[in-house]
Amino acid sequence: MKRVALFAFWLLLFCFGIPSKGLAVRPFVTDDARIVDTGQLEFESWPDLAISQGAFDYAYYLMFGVTPIDWLEIITGGGVGRSSDPSSGRIAIPNPVLQFKLLFWKAEENGVPGLAFDLGFMMPFGAGSMFDPAFGWYAYFVMTTRLWKDWVMIHWNGGARGSVLIEEREGVGSPGHLLVRPFWGLGVDMGFFDVDVRLILEAFGGDPFDLLGPDYSFQWGFRWLATDHLNLDLTFGAQPTFEDRRQVGQEWDAWVQTGVRITVDAFVPGGRKGDPTGARGMVPAYGSPPWSP
Repeated sequence: MKRVALFAFWLLLFCFGIPSKGLAVRPFVTDDARIVDTGQLEFESWPDLAISQGAFDYAYYLMFGVTPIDWLEIITGGGVGRSSDPSSGRIAIPNPVLQFKLLFWKAEENGVPGLAFDLGFMMPFGAGSMFDPAFGWYAYFVMTTRLWKDWVMIHWNGGARGSVLIEEREGVGSPGHLLVRPFWGLGVDMGFFDVDVRLILEAFGGDPFDLLGPDYSFQWGFRWLATDHLNLDLTFGAQPTFEDRRQVGQEWDAWVQTGVRITVDAFVPGGRKGDPTGARGMVPAYGSPPWSP
């Protein structure tokens, strides 16, 4: 059964794996209060097929992360695409991302929620329809609650995002204009007949790859925890159609993505296997037994 599921997933990945534009966002935008184990390397990749105002666009994204110490994960990445709108050029490159994630403590099963903090920056480099002529930042707290032996997890994100324009943008402002808006997300992650097959539903406002995008979006899909080191995603999403911060009537954009997340025990100390539940954080959760250094 697992072989059939894996074949079907890679078939979908091949079908949607054409590089191009992306109105959508990384699989499961709402973050969780977890980072990979100390010394692990993390790779996330997702092709994207989006439809907006009757036009199809394609994109491919790649993120790379590392956890040098028990409470800090550093992630960077970007994408490349091909837009259906020739006015801005067929090739599109979004602003690259650099993110620092601090884990205060990890979530305990049926216990204390995990708590983390994300601080990220969007660099003012790119091209075409995926590029926003702005320097951006985002900062928000992340909380995760694990219930009923992980059959249900709830993730909450809350903070702010900002951008400073470097070029004139109609409907947004002139160079140097600072725009600050909320950054929020609420996601439910639950087992779907099997605890390793996850159904995820989320609503969010703010995405690092879409600095000037709408204030609310929706996404749903599935994640398969194939092994401790391999996760596979299939997601669908929708958001209002916006042009220069103005909504286009009652129109909506939609997208479908397939994603792969891989962790590698490259520098895990002591030659041990990396912990699939992630690094332990700055302090042990209240009421849990202290861990040894």
